[in-house]
Amino acid sequence: MKSVPQAADPHAKDIPPLASGEREQIWAAVQEILTSTSFSSSSQNQSLLRYVVEHSIAGDEALLRERVIGKEIFHRPADYEPGEDPVVRIRVADLRKRLAIYYQAHPSAAPRISIPVGGYRAAFEFLAPPKLEDAAVAPSAEMVPASLEPEQQVPAPIVHVSQSPARRNRRVILTLGIVFAILFALIGIRFYSARPHGAVQQFWSPLVTASSPVLLSVGSNAVYRLSESFSDNYVKEHHLEASGMEFFPTLDPHQTVDSAGLHAAPDSFVALGDVAAVAEITRTLTGLNKPQQIRFSNDISFAEVRSNPTVSIGGFNNQMTREFTKKLRFTLTSRNRIDDHLNPGQSWLLNASNDSHDTEDYALITRLLSGNATGPFLSLAGMGQYGTLAATDFVCDDESIKRLARLAPNWQRQNLQVVLRIKVVDYKAVSTEIVAVHTW
Repeated sequence: MKSVPQAADPHAKDIPPLASGEREQIWAAVQEILTSTSFSSSSQNQSLLRYVVEHSIAGDEALLRERVIGKEIFHRPADYEPGEDPVVRIRVADLRKRLAIYYQAHPSAAPRISIPVGGYRAAFEFLAPPKLEDAAVAPSAEMVPASLEPEQQVPAPIVHVSQSPARRNRRVILTLGIVFAILFALIGIRFYSARPHGAVQQFWSPLVTASSPVLLSVGSNAVYRLSESFSDNYVKEHHLEASGMEFFPTLDPHQTVDSAGLHAAPDSFVALGDVAAVAEITRTLTGLNKPQQIRFSNDISFAEVRSNPTVSIGGFNNQMTREFTKKLRFTLTSRNRIDDHLNPGQSWLLNASNDSHDTEDYALITRLLSGNATGPFLSLAGMGQYGTLAATDFVCDDESIKRLARLAPNWQRQNLQVVLRIKVVDYKAVSTEIVAVHTW
């Protein structure tokens, strides 16, 4: 039995500091970019590039948030909603496109400036000068024949060799054969690289090697719908066009809807993050040639879980996750906490900030090998949808599994639990940190 708690490292994702002189090189490159045809006609893209580069160099993460950029560059009010006004995302996407066009036209330009997808911080790539191959090096003094002075060197004669048609045809066929061999090799490499392998394949091995398809158990959030009678009366009283059930009635501040006006709608609403998690798991299992079945958690019996490999997606919204993790060391507790039962004082509490665009989430990964209660079982449980999606990305990413392996060297043949802390900015997970690991 092994437990490895980890301390937070808020700078784990930081880019290394720039070396002396590199700032000047970056600004010189920016000036070249701004005067290019891709940028000279767009003052907004010029301002956006300067702003992103300036604050990326300075490490001002707080000033590289979507809402701040919208206020500073596009003159939006301080309380505007990026979800309703995606001007920053649209403009940054256009900026990435213009940078790609610039570097396509100037392949040797350096340093290269990019804005990786998933954030607004610029990255800088300082290209190393090409190394001269021995064959391309000019002859040195030692290579000059001793019997001749430099001015007496005789140039090598240029010989034109005529080839017969048959020989030319053989050469063309050989060249085409080499080209096709290279193409097939590249296609094979691309196909192989797209398929999960290495650490990811090891992590999923207990579920993939089972003979039956993997059951994907999806959690469903608690949703109440307006009753048909309430909706029909509201539409009639307000003279609305027929809109089915998909509309929001405007209620007075003190108006109430009695129980007859609402009805529970189980297994009807799945969070967007959980849907994205299902898509990522499906992609991974398909790459491993493993069939799967997607079902709501209420539609899977415990007998099926005992005899089939199962992935439970979701935390508090998935009864299967709660049932099969409730007696383990790390458990989801209350509505916003993960408890450590071996250390009663240890827990990870979700405290969302007042600004819903900048918060955090926690997630619990549980992988159980075949036992009395379950077949191979994997639970990806965030307190919220961001945590669930980040946990899914973690178990489908080779580098993340390697980070886990450094903390739990014998994880491949053991049951394990992993607690993750996820930093969320503007509805996106921007960093994932392992805070605790337990194997047995």
